[in-house]
Amino acid sequence: LIANSLAAVKSSGDFSANLTGLTPGTTYYARAYATNTSGTYYGAQVSFTTPDVTLTNMSKIFGDP
Repeated sequence: LIANSLAAVKSSGDFSANLTGLTPGTTYYARAYATNTSGTYYGAQVSFTTPDVTLTNMSKIFGDP
C-alpha cells in the first residue's frame, strides 16, 4: 500500500528501516522496489510476525515475578 511505504534516497546497496506502531501478533509483508528511467523493479516478498506481547504471556517470556 502506498500509504504504508517508506522512501529511501540511497541510489544503490543495502538499506534498512525502523518500523514503529506495529500491532502485536500480526503478520506483515514487505518487499523493496526501485523505479528509474528503465521502469520499476520489485524485490522478493518477505514476511514477519510481531510477538504477541500481552500481560497474559509476559510470564512465558520473562518468568513469574
